[in-house]
This record gives sequence, C-alpha cells and structure tokens, in this order.
Amino acid sequence: ESTGQEAASTFDKSGNFTMPRDTSDKNNNRREKLGISDQPFNAFVGRLLKNSEIKSDPAAQAAILSELGKLRAADAWSESTVTEWSLVRDSAVRSGKKVHVGRLHAIAAEKGSELPLGHPERKMKGRIVFLGNNVRDEDGQAALFGDLSSTPVTMEASRMCDAFGLLSGHAIEQADAEEAYIQSPLGGTETYIRLPKELQPDSWKHMRDPVCKLVMSLYGHPDAGGFWQAHCKNALGSVGFIEVSESWQSLFYHPELKVMMAVYVDDFKASGPVEALKKAWTLVRSKIRTGAPTPIGRYLGCHHNVVELKDRRVIEYDMRDFLEQCVSHYKKVCGEDVVLKKASTPFLDEDKLPEGDDNEPGKLADAACSVLMKVLYGARLARFDPLKAVAGLAFKVTKWSVSCDKRLFRLMCYINDSKGLKMRGYVGRDDKAEDLFVRLFADADFAGCRDTARSTSGVFLGIYGKNTFVPVAAQAKKQSCVSHSTPEAELVAANLALRTQGLPALEVFDKVFGRKVKLFFEEDNNTAISTIKAGYSNTMRHLGRTHRVSLRWMHEVFQDGQCEIRRCDTLLQAADIFTKGFTCREKWVAALNVIGIS
Repeated sequence: ESTGQEAASTFDKSGNFTMPRDTSDKNNNRREKLGISDQPFNAFVGRLLKNSEIKSDPAAQAAILSELGKLRAADAWSESTVTEWSLVRDSAVRSGKKVHVGRLHAIAAEKGSELPLGHPERKMKGRIVFLGNNVRDEDGQAALFGDLSSTPVTMEASRMCDAFGLLSGHAIEQADAEEAYIQSPLGGTETYIRLPKELQPDSWKHMRDPVCKLVMSLYGHPDAGGFWQAHCKNALGSVGFIEVSESWQSLFYHPELKVMMAVYVDDFKASGPVEALKKAWTLVRSKIRTGAPTPIGRYLGCHHNVVELKDRRVIEYDMRDFLEQCVSHYKKVCGEDVVLKKASTPFLDEDKLPEGDDNEPGKLADAACSVLMKVLYGARLARFDPLKAVAGLAFKVTKWSVSCDKRLFRLMCYINDSKGLKMRGYVGRDDKAEDLFVRLFADADFAGCRDTARSTSGVFLGIYGKNTFVPVAAQAKKQSCVSHSTPEAELVAANLALRTQGLPALEVFDKVFGRKVKLFFEEDNNTAISTIKAGYSNTMRHLGRTHRVSLRWMHEVFQDGQCEIRRCDTLLQAADIFTKGFTCREKWVAALNVIGIS
C-alpha cells in the first residue's frame, strides 16, 4: 500500500514544468547529464556492450571466442569452401545464378543486466551474428529475401500454458534450446560470408577477399527466424505434437500425452501431467537440442513462482527486476538525480493540467518512446495495470508536450512505488479441466480523450472455475473514430474483445480440453446487450461505415450456445481499469483486485 505524499508536478519561477531534483548535494558534485540513449527501442535480450567495452573486458572477449568455437563445431559455415569473392561473383554472373554475400560481426551482451552484480543469472553472452542489413548479391545490389517471418508464441498463449499446468497432477517446466538458430539449415539463395579479420584462420591471411558458404541459419540473417520456426514445427510434428491452429503459431499440443508446448524463439515451456511431461521432453530432445528441463522459474524476464496452498495452486508473476530496470532507464534519460515520489495510481487529474502545457514541446520528446516501449513489455507480460496509461502516452509520441512529460513522470512514480505488486492466478485442487470456463470482459469510456473525444476500448480475458482464476489477456486500445453515445462505444469495445481475444482463445481451449468450452461475455451496458441480442439498431446504422463493426456478426456469435452474453455489475467489470484514468486510490486498489494484482 502506498503512503506519504503523492507525486506532484514541480514548476520553475516562470511556471514551466521541471523534474523534481535531489538538492541534498550542496557542493553540486554531480556528473554530467547523460544524453539520449543510443538504444531507442526495447529488445528484451540483455544489455549490448559497446566495442570499447568489449576491448577492455576479458569476460566479453572470452564469451565471443567461446561462441566462435561453438559455431565452428556446429558447422554453421563451411571454411573448407573458402575462395575469393571475385571468383564466386564472376561465376554467378556467367551462369545467371543468384548468390548473396554478407559480413559476420562479433557482439557481447550482458544477459540479466537488471539483476544485481554477482547474481547467477547475470551472465556475459558472446554472439557472432550475420549483418542482415548489409547483404549484397552478385551484382553488388541490395539482396532480396523470401520474407520468411517468424511468429513466436504470444504472451496470452504462454499464460494459457500456465493455467493448464496448475491443474491437479500437472506441472509447468521450461528448457532452452542450445544454439537455437544454427540447429536449422539455411535455405533459399546460396549465401557466402566474410569473417572479421581477427577471427579468420591463419591460412586465409594471403587472400584478398576470402568468403565461405553459410550453411546454417545464423543469427541476424533476415530469414533465420523463419527457417528455425519451420525446423521446430517439423521436429515437434514428427514426435506427435500438432500446432493448435494457424492462428496460434508456435503453440503446440500432444493429443496422446495431453501436453501443451509453447515455443518463444529458443525458450520452450511445457505443461501437462507430470509423468507425461517426462515423455514429452524425451521426444522433443530427440529432435531438438535443449538443456535439461527445469520447473518454471524465470521466463522471458518474469519470475514465475508456483505456490502450493491447501485448496489451490497459485502462480505469481513477479516483474520487480524488470520494472526496476524501467525506472533506471527513465532516470538515465532524465538525469540520475530525478526524485520519484509516492504515487498510488499511474494517472494525474487531467482537469488540473494547464491547457498551455499541450502546446509546449516536452523535454522527453526524443526519449519517451524508448521508456514507453520498455514499460509496455512488462505491462503486457505480467503487469496489466499500466496498460491504459502507456496506451494514452503512446498515442502522443509524435506530438509530445509538457503535459506528456508530467503524465510520464507520474507513471514512472507509480511503477517505482508499486514494483512489489504481483499478478496472480490460481486453480482449485478440486477443479477439473471440465469445470473450467472463460469469461471475457469489455468496457469503454465514452469520449474519454479530451483532445479527440475518442473512446478507449478495454478488454480482459480470464479462465474461471469454482475456485479458479487465471488472467490470460488484457488490452487497452483507443478507438479509431469518435463514438456518439456510450452504447456505441461499448459495442465497438465488444467487437474488439470478441474478435481479438475471445474467439481466438476458444480455438486453444476447445482443442486442449477436448470439448466446447463455454465463454461468458460480460457487459455492463444494458443497451449494448439488447442491441447485440437483436442484431441491429436503427439509431446506430452508421456503425458499419464509421467503426467497421457488424452488429449482425456479433449477434451470430451468440447463437450457437458456446458463447453467452451476460449482464455484469459495473463494480465487477474487469475491463474498467483499461479504459479510465483512476485518481482515487481506493477505487484503483479495488480494480487491481478484480484482475488479480495485489
């Protein structure tokens, strides 16, 4: 619980907003303020070291040499095919054959950099990657690729896996693929590589422009992810796993063993009956090289803690380490001496913001995107509560103002003050798979944006039972155009919820549970409910043209009996937290409890 003074704006003598500063340093012995981060987009893979850091860090150099040895041992490229690029090029031109050439580059990254020094999961990783942004063909032109996109498993599917593993007699385990991409052969156009001079064998020293064939799907190649995903799908399929559906790529199910398997690049998560899991891992590891499976722990940067209680099994999603990293990144772009105060909600009172602030460019205009994208990852993975605040600020990144600075400051104060909050789900020990059902919540704030008068749609999806609750998905999205009434805004939100979360989720549950799983659609607006049941509205005949929403389609969704629409009490509307800017602490805490965060 938050106590103390709420985070407030700070103003200079001219009335302009400034960041609160720590004034305890009387001698002003401060370092020079940092400039804008050189890593503007968040990629949750670790802290990338600069070349100067690699040269001065023996651990980084050792990690790179270790990686080089592994790649050579795996025959990622064939050094026996070394030749001059000019010979390859001339031969390809004469024969009309297409060939590509690119460079390899050595990098080092500190995995788990958000963890304290000395932590066993904070490791230095060396990588030798293919520079896919600078590949040429035999004519010296930019190379064209097959555009084989890879689709890692979604975060929603990962939580479905968790829910399945919480059933009595079930477990959740994980394993990492070893040297993932280079387990899959590189297809497509024949590709040659140039090695950095410091990594070339001595026998190449006399050559002018030595190249050799790239054999495996090396990291960085534009199509490597696609070939790796195809390799995984074929390998898992050969041992009895089937992809749940084309809408849920990288999520697999074994009908005989009744085991779910989620694949996020090189991270494998499996859930199912304990004994069946052992057989499943044996099958998987016969086709894909992975480390030994372990009980679920730190997965995709989030600590998964399974707690065994007398009447239920609970899973806790702990994002403290990552959120601390978000706060550190914010302080880095603002200045380390920024003081973050207490904040019980992530929202300011919009009515108290001076109107002139929207017309003044914000100080964090160039850095706001990197902060927001980092926070968004944590929010989507395991802390749904900041989604509305992040969505509202993301809408402003191209027209960032002083008021946006204030809102972002408040959001980071809240994140700093609430790092200890965890999202939890649980399954009752007496609840069976056949007892579970899905509840889908949709809500909207009518004309909530004071700039555009557009509404925001909120969505929440969870798995429920007599003693079961597992949060699966949440969404906060600004509607594409202005709605003219509360029922209209609610219908647009309902369409979003059914189309993007509810119906796709049923594809998974129906296959895994082997039955038609019931979906209850929870709506708190009577007019919206009656309109969906009727399938038309004389006063909203414009919906198909303005919002591209079909009332007839929504009506048909509830005709087969699997989906049922119900009236939901407003106080129990789980999607409410994703549509409104709460400033009252008591109401905010109540909204958090409804979505399993405490």
